[in-house]
Amino acid sequence: IVSQDQAGHIKGWLDEDGCGSDMKLLYRASRDGWGSSNFHEKCDHQGPTLTVIRCTGGYIFGGFCDTAWSSDGGCKSSPKAFVYTLRCHSGLVPTKMRLKQRNTGWAVSHERSWGPFFGALSGIHVCNNANIRSESFSGVGSEYECPAGQTEDLFLTGNRYFQASEIEVFSVQKKED
Repeated sequence: IVSQDQAGHIKGWLDEDGCGSDMKLLYRASRDGWGSSNFHEKCDHQGPTLTVIRCTGGYIFGGFCDTAWSSDGGCKSSPKAFVYTLRCHSGLVPTKMRLKQRNTGWAVSHERSWGPFFGALSGIHVCNNANIRSESFSGVGSEYECPAGQTEDLFLTGNRYFQASEIEVFSVQKKED
């Protein structure tokens, strides 16, 4: 999904937080299935992960979670979590959006019936079968910092709701010396 230049931005963001940047593909929706159960089967209990989403408009964005995904429900803490955009509707340069300090317990939601779910009330939420449904949504600004001058619901895709054309999830580890 990402170019070499875009991958460099991601690796830099991970390294600056001491998360490591050694990545291994765990899940690709077009290969492994678009159902939320497919995502959880491949990604639950796998440690820190990076999610990359490309929507039908060609925009690329996602999030990092430093705690493992699960299907047990509820919001979870992930102190180093962030969401990002590599290519967005508003034309921003690649941008990392940190979790607001007061919202560390709402970094991610572990819902069996959803795919990657960053935030609680808003953020980036990927619905079940996101390639044929336009119920996934983004609304950065509640749990994660919204870039100055941007409209929370619109700057990523031009609409609060989006349809995914690809999703990839990578395990993230520190490089071994």
